[in-house]
Amino acid sequence: MSLYAGFDNVSKTNTFYNNVVLSPNSLTPTKVTQIFGVNDSQIFPTFSWNANSNTGMFSPLNNNLALTTNSLERLRIDNNGNVGIGTTVANALMSINGNTAGGDIVIINQSGFGDIIEMRSANNPVVTVRSTGGVGIGTTNPQAKLHINNPLGTYNFIGLPAISMLEERYTSGTSGTNLPSSTWTNRSLNTVIFDSIGVNLTNPNTSFSPSRATFTLPIGTYLIQADFNGNSVTAHKIRLYNLTATRDEAYSINEASTNSSVTSANQCSTRASLTTVISVNSSTIYTIDHFVASTNSVGSGRAMTITGVPEIYGRVIITKYQ
Repeated sequence: MSLYAGFDNVSKTNTFYNNVVLSPNSLTPTKVTQIFGVNDSQIFPTFSWNANSNTGMFSPLNNNLALTTNSLERLRIDNNGNVGIGTTVANALMSINGNTAGGDIVIINQSGFGDIIEMRSANNPVVTVRSTGGVGIGTTNPQAKLHINNPLGTYNFIGLPAISMLEERYTSGTSGTNLPSSTWTNRSLNTVIFDSIGVNLTNPNTSFSPSRATFTLPIGTYLIQADFNGNSVTAHKIRLYNLTATRDEAYSINEASTNSSVTSANQCSTRASLTTVISVNSSTIYTIDHFVASTNSVGSGRAMTITGVPEIYGRVIITKYQ
C-alpha cells in the first residue's frame, strides 16, 4: 500500500510512502510514526495511491473522515457518526443526496429467498419488503402487494380506496330477461363502469354449468353494495354467492309488491338491495343471484326506451378497504 502524506512532519517535505508495512503485533507503520496531511483535500487526499493521487481518504474537518474519487468527495462521516453520501452535511445517521441525471439512487438486489428490506423500531419490524415483491406494514408476512396490519380502532390507510363498479346494462329499448319463479337465477352483470381492484368480470363464464356472469375478488376486505330490479314480481331478494366455496355469502332484505299476484294488467317494480362486508383470504369467484316468488314475463327489468339512454337493471359497487 502507498500513502501520500502531502506533508511530512519530520522532513518538512511532501512525501510518498510506498509499500508501508504494519508490524505483526502493532497497528503502527514500521517506516513512519505519524502522517500529517497539511494539504489534505478531496483533490489531494492524504491516503491515496502513487499513480492515483486524486482518489483516497482525507479529513475535511476536525473529527470528520471523507472518501474521494476523481478529486470529488463522495462520502463523509461527521463527528456525530452520521454518514453522508453525495452531501457534505449529513442530517441523519444516513443522508443520501443523488444527482444521477435520470438514473437510480439506490438499487437493492436479493438473489436469495429472504427479506429485501426490514425496517425496525425498538427491534420490532415496522416495514418489510419480501423477495416476492410484497410490502408489509405492521406485518412481516404480507399477503398482497401492500398488506397493512393495524390494531382495531386505528386507521390502516387514509386516501382513496380501490373501487369497482359493475352493471347489468343494455341498449335503449332492451327489456331484461325472465326470472323463473322459486329458484335462484344468475344476474347477467355485463359491463365494467370502473375497476381499480381488478375483479375480472366474465359474462358469461363458461367454466361453470350453467354458464354464469362472475367476478373475482383478490385477497382483501370489501364493502359490497348491490341493487337489482325486480319487475312484475310479487316478492324477491338477491344474494352474493361464493362460487369458489359453493356457499351463500350474503342476502338482501326481502322486497315485496303490494299485490298478492302480478298480471300484465297489474304490474309493479321494486328493487332488492344488498350491503355486506366480507374478508377474502385467497382469490375468490362470486356471482349475484336473484330469487323471485312469482313473476310475469320480464322479471329482471322492463325497458323505458329513452333514446340514447341505456337500460340499467342492476349495479354492484365494490370498495376495497385493505
